Amino acid sequence: MLVLGGARVIVAQPQPAAPPPIPPATQPAPGAPAVDGAPQERLVRRVPHEQFVELRFSNRYILTFRADIVPRDPLERADGAIRSLNRMIDDNVTGPVSSRRLFGASVITMAGKDMFAIVQPDVDEGANEDLTQVTAAVVSRLSVALQEAAEARTPERLLRAGLRSLFATLLLAGALFVLVRLHRLIAQRASRVAEAGLAKTGLPTDDVEVRGSWVLVVVRRVARFIAIAIGAVVVYTWLTYVLQQFPVTRPWGEALGGFLIATVKRLGWSAITATPGLFTAAIIFLCTRFVVRLTVLVFDAVEQGRLHLAGISGPRALPTRRIVTTLLWLFAIVIAYPYLPGSSTEAFKGVSVFIGLVVSIGSSGIVNQLMSGFMLTYSDAIAPGEYVRLGDVEGTVTNLGVLSTKIRTRRNEEVTIPNAVVISGTATNFTRNAAEGVFAPVVVTIGYDAPWRQVEALLLLAASRSEGLRQTPAPRVLQTALSDFYVEYTLLVCVDQPALRIPIMSGVHAHIQDAFNEHGVQIMSPHYEADPEGAKLVPPAKWFEAPARRRSES
Repeated sequence: MLVLGGARVIVAQPQPAAPPPIPPATQPAPGAPAVDGAPQERLVRRVPHEQFVELRFSNRYILTFRADIVPRDPLERADGAIRSLNRMIDDNVTGPVSSRRLFGASVITMAGKDMFAIVQPDVDEGANEDLTQVTAAVVSRLSVALQEAAEARTPERLLRAGLRSLFATLLLAGALFVLVRLHRLIAQRASRVAEAGLAKTGLPTDDVEVRGSWVLVVVRRVARFIAIAIGAVVVYTWLTYVLQQFPVTRPWGEALGGFLIATVKRLGWSAITATPGLFTAAIIFLCTRFVVRLTVLVFDAVEQGRLHLAGISGPRALPTRRIVTTLLWLFAIVIAYPYLPGSSTEAFKGVSVFIGLVVSIGSSGIVNQLMSGFMLTYSDAIAPGEYVRLGDVEGTVTNLGVLSTKIRTRRNEEVTIPNAVVISGTATNFTRNAAEGVFAPVVVTIGYDAPWRQVEALLLLAASRSEGLRQTPAPRVLQTALSDFYVEYTLLVCVDQPALRIPIMSGVHAHIQDAFNEHGVQIMSPHYEADPEGAKLVPPAKWFEAPARRRSES
């Protein structure tokens, strides 16, 4: 006796010789309801689920006994049925199997002898079946089980089954050998084709080697996967066939074959039923692709200046195009989602919930960068190709992305700055007003004993000697601070090319040093710890030291 799922299972086993049978006139059906004039409901009682007993004969399921027939419980009914069936097999009787009605019950008979009875409480209440249907199914299953039990006791049939299994095994070995050889040949052929295709690309040798190794790995893995899948199907088919050759394992083989056939049918039916939904989804994606291509053409025209849209300038065209195309594809996915196969299954819903949870947890920083990218793009603060200073980084903007901004410095370094950092800091744009002129400051501090007119003239002289400066607007000098020990002078010059700002300003610094050295003016900021011996004043006679000039001389 076995216990499976709370229901006990009675499996037929060879039984010792049974006592002499009762004469037919007085022999009752094992498990049949007794008749003593009492109502049947007093003799039949459904038992709890844990007392159910499955009747199996020759490794096949026959019936589940779910009721007591006084005085026999389900276990005794199953045991009596198995003894009766074993006696018939011992007598080489395998049929015919039939049924008859007796006081509302069905009695299963074999060669005119009663084997066991089926009462109404034995019927599964949740299977939507009646006693007649259950009886017909039991007769069919029992007929097959009796034939297999007789076959299992026939050595000739077992020998033929063994020979067929051996032949199938040899065929399996041959098929696997051929499959392995074909896999190797196809993998080698695919590798040669991939290498020839890469050789025709005209790429550098190193690039071809890298790409070739990657392509070959993919080709080999795909070929291996296909070979393993075919081998698995072949082995599965062989196992199903071999198990079906022997009576004891035939139910397992039929279960494997039925599972394969049912799976193929289910997949085929699913493909057929999913065709209208796939067709609808394909139409949605094709329409979206057409709209996206049209959008790309429009924004390309805006970026090239052939088309003007209000509020979208050339630099904004590329990021705006990316945003619009992303929104279009997301909208298409949302519309097509109900038409995708499996979209209503629990597994699909679980994956969707998991992806949503991952995105929700990890998207806080990404959303911050995205919103900063939108603000940076549509605030029109900077644009690709402009020379800017972001924090302490100065250079030309090469890419304005949705997550970060890339800048190439004068040292040919590419610096990536997160958009949130750019928004939170100060951005200085040297290119935006270059047509009107953007001044670059040069600050020097000179002592009070140097005539300020001479210092201003020297700074303007250095500016006139420098290359890369615009003459309109003209350079000018401002005295931006009168400190305790020195005067702070600021020379404002207009750089002609903002991208060359650093080397141009380096040249200005060099000419300032040369001009001051030529006229004997020290670029120093004195600091005093005590009062000097004489007053640090510039006498009127030295107010216009060269290269300064009086206004009347200008």
